[in-house]
This record gives sequence, C-alpha cells and structure tokens, in this order.
Amino acid sequence: YRRLAENFASSVGAVGTTGSEERAERAERLANITYDDVLRDRVAYGTPDEVVDRLHQLRDELGLAGIIAESNVGGRIPIERVLNSIRLYAHEVAPRLRGAQ
Repeated sequence: YRRLAENFASSVGAVGTTGSEERAERAERLANITYDDVLRDRVAYGTPDEVVDRLHQLRDELGLAGIIAESNVGGRIPIERVLNSIRLYAHEVAPRLRGAQ
C-alpha cells in the first residue's frame, strides 16, 4: 500500500489529473494503513469456505461486482503455494461466487 500511496502522492497536481485534494487524502490514508487494517478491511484469505464467506461479506457491505486478486504481493510466497491458492480459488471459490447475487 505504501507504493500505491507514493503513486497517488506523486500524481497530485500533475498535468492531466483531476481531484488533487482527493488524491492527496487517499495517498495519506494508504501511507498510514497497517497490516491489521488490511487483514480486517481489505482482503479475503483462509480456507475456500472462509474466502467465499468473506467475499460475500465484502460484496454485501461495499456493493462489489468484481475483485482484483493479488496472490503474491511482495513476491515472498513460494510459487508452489501461490499456484495452489490459484487452483483452490478457480475450483472451489469462483464457482460458488458465480450468480450469487
């Protein structure tokens, strides 16, 4: 999130961008976010059942119509675990999300 905050901060006032005040506020929020904040408010993790439940919760709370998945932020997870997570998502999570409105 720090990198994202830096991107927002560097775009404040740049030619062709709008909403500089909102960008500055968002940059500040992202720069100050903690790991616990991320786990509590922004991600779905755990068993397939836990991920499905969490994504349903986020959908209901935020009105989400889709997700962006980052399976190895920071590149610290071994590739075998990342691939296993992607397989579990594809086979056990995604089918349970389709059409669940």
